[in-house]
Formats: sequence, structure tokens, C-alpha cells
Amino acid sequence: MNLRNKLFSYGPVVLAMLFWSYSFIWYKQVFLYYDPVTLIAFRLIIAVPLLFILSVSFRKLQRVNRKHFTWFLLLAFFEPFLYFLGECYGVNLITPTLASIMISLIPLLVPIPAWYLFREKFTITNYIGLFISIGGVVLVIMGEHSGQPTSFAGVMLMMVAILAAVFHSVFVRKLAEHYNTFTIVTYQNTLGLIYFLPLFFIMSFSRFVHTHHTFEMVLPVIKLAVFSSTFAFLFFVYSIQKIGMARTNVFINLIPVFTALLAFLVLNEKFGILKIAGIVVVIAGLVFSQYNYQARLAGNVK
Repeated sequence: MNLRNKLFSYGPVVLAMLFWSYSFIWYKQVFLYYDPVTLIAFRLIIAVPLLFILSVSFRKLQRVNRKHFTWFLLLAFFEPFLYFLGECYGVNLITPTLASIMISLIPLLVPIPAWYLFREKFTITNYIGLFISIGGVVLVIMGEHSGQPTSFAGVMLMMVAILAAVFHSVFVRKLAEHYNTFTIVTYQNTLGLIYFLPLFFIMSFSRFVHTHHTFEMVLPVIKLAVFSSTFAFLFFVYSIQKIGMARTNVFINLIPVFTALLAFLVLNEKFGILKIAGIVVVIAGLVFSQYNYQARLAGNVK
């Protein structure tokens, strides 16, 4: 597998993880001004037109077959609707680093439906790499000294997000057999916005219209909409199409690494030797977990 192919296969998923890692920092900035439902609705109101503009400009928006409409409805229900509710309310109750660490549980669960439903091969080498990576995440956890007590409700809400992400990957994998990345992500977010609007009008609209909005308040929402809801999803879905559902989700273990780095740089969280060791181990595990896939592409593994 040459350098150009590696960049096209792995570059997008790494960028997606970086943007999603940043989202944990942006959440903390947004929650100073807006509640989670307002944030999600506001974020999607910005993201959906942007996705349509990109999809139409690049002539990538496909017509959806009626028989696949239920799949799109379920895709959008699990993510962004259920995932965003669990993540936003969960992050509001626990630290960004702990939230990102919990998200790293997703790669443990995704190989089960990936094999059962799609017969995606996840070899012993892939599993060893995954568990090495998880060991690195544990080191990052041990290096986490926020001093903030952990909320049980926050942890449970993050578990909702984790399960929603697993089901989301299943429906992305199914739809990726019929539609391109732009079509899947555009309709996913459009339907997600439709799901969220009733909640927004019931729970948050009155407070929203009576709030004096400033650029400082809105800027993190714009960042979440553009980078986390638009480009990260485009890159993530593209990667599932390129390297498979299970292998793409292994890269989620990069999120606590990136988040720890960002929390250190932006929020001045402590960054000790255990976190550094954890970062090294996570990256080593990721490289190892992708070994068989790269070898097959090079024609070395049948």
C-alpha cells in the first residue's frame, strides 16, 4: 500500500477523530450559554444547508430509493438524534477527557455486528492491536486528575451515546452499499434536524429567542456544525466505505488521546508521564490493528 493510498484511506478518519475530539472542548464553551437541545438544533440548522451546498456543488447528492427510507430514518434516529442527546447531556456532567475515554468503548462493540451482519473479518492481529490501544486508553485514564467528581448520570448518558454509535455504524455500512458519502451524511443530518425541532420548540425556543446572542457565544456552535457535524461525518462515512466498519471504529481510540492533548493546550488540564505513555501505546495499537488490512491491500495476505 503506497503512501498516497494510505493518506486517502487513513487521513480522513484521523481528521474525523481530531474534529470529534475538539467537540468535547467546544461543548464546554457552548454550555456556558446554551442548553444541550438548543446547541444540537442550532448546530444542525447550520450544518444541514452547508451539506446541501457541498453535495449539490460537487454533484454528489443521490435520489433515495423508497425501500431504503426506513434505513435512513433509523440511521438519523441513532445518530445524530440519540447519540447527540446522550453525548451532550453526558459531557455536561463529566470532564471532556472522561467523556472521550468512554467513547473509546465503541470499537469493542462494533466488531460484533460487523462480523455477524456483514462478515467483516477482524483477525486476531486486529484484536491484539485493539486491546493494545485500549491499554493505552487505560493509561490516559490513570493520568486523568481533574479533581471533578464523576457523575453516574453522566456516565449512563454517555453509554446511551455509545450504543447509538454502534447502531449508527451498522446502518452506515448498509447504506454505503447503495449511496455515496455526501448523500448519507446530508440526509442523516436533515432527518436528525427534523427529529430535534419538536424538542427545541417545546424545551428551549422561548429562552433562545429572548437571549442576546453574541459572536463569542455562537462561534463554538459554528465550529461544531462545520467541523464535527459536517466534515467529521463525511470523513467517517468515507472511511467506513474504504476500510470497513470495524477497522474504522478502532480509530475512535484516538479521541481520548487528542482530547487529552487539547484539554492540556486549551483548558490547562494536567498532562503527566502516564498520559504521554498512554498516547504512545494507543497509536502503537492502532498501527498494529490495521496491519492485516494493509498487507491484504499490498497482496501479501489472501
